[in-house]
Amino acid sequence: MLKFARKLRIFSLIFSGNCRKIAMSTNSTSTHMERTQASTRDQLLAKVLVTEIKSLSPRVKGFRLRVTDNSKDQKLSFKAGQWVDLYTPGNVIGGYSMTSSPVQLSETGIFDLAIQYSDHPPTLWMHTKCKVGDSLFVRVGGDFYYSPSTVLDVRDLLFVAGGVGINPLFSMLQHRAWLQDHYQKGP
Repeated sequence: MLKFARKLRIFSLIFSGNCRKIAMSTNSTSTHMERTQASTRDQLLAKVLVTEIKSLSPRVKGFRLRVTDNSKDQKLSFKAGQWVDLYTPGNVIGGYSMTSSPVQLSETGIFDLAIQYSDHPPTLWMHTKCKVGDSLFVRVGGDFYYSPSTVLDVRDLLFVAGGVGINPLFSMLQHRAWLQDHYQKGP
């Protein structure tokens, strides 16, 4: 029982104060923008270039995106667990969680997405028409993220997810691993 209570405390530390109630529609025909209208979004709309597409499973493709218009004044960044509004041609917008660590973006200008096939228009476009060299636009959003400053001394983490719901958690785990490695070795 003590072990469970400790894990519950860790879960509480990770997510307390970082999540706001997100107004989600149960209507399956609603758009990403409608489902996430109450969520926080950055103002920056960044241009990205598709640099790699690979099959991760029979139904999931991985997309590597490089930011092409980062400047010193406005630089795309995200917190582990957040998602992007991804603008496909015709300004059809889909929402996809990053699978990479925020550090990868800050150090290389590159971030990764894993998108499961569906007939939802932006997802269908990404799976059937998107190709290496395509330019798209993204905006970071979301109120569910990992706040490392509150848990650097915590060793055990508990995550539960299924399907592509693993994406934000994978980003969190990668970021946690980087932080642990960085702080154990020193800057």
